[in-house]
Amino acid sequence: MNLQSRILREYRELHPRHTLRETSQLTGIQLTRVFRLFNGHAMKLEEYERFHRAVYGGSEVGARTGGFLRATEAVARLFGPRELARITAQLERQLSWHRCLHGHDPLTADAAHTA
Repeated sequence: MNLQSRILREYRELHPRHTLRETSQLTGIQLTRVFRLFNGHAMKLEEYERFHRAVYGGSEVGARTGGFLRATEAVARLFGPRELARITAQLERQLSWHRCLHGHDPLTADAAHTA
């Protein structure tokens, strides 16, 4: 799944009942352009950033995950290979523990829904 599809899917999950007009007002993107984006036209970087702000900016979901995403993006840019390997190993252990407790893998469940 590409970034455009992912951000549009996340937007729809966050705002399932938003009309195209409401999406246009929230993002500041013209109504006809929003229609085209939801129908598969390529998204410009600025449009992606507007949808990203709508999804992760000030919403409850964004408040929970926004800090994590910002931190992981900074870690990926600033840390060296050894530190990244250590952090990756920790995250993988946490995911493994989560799978043991809850009996499913949210990543493969997402992939099954999108396929």
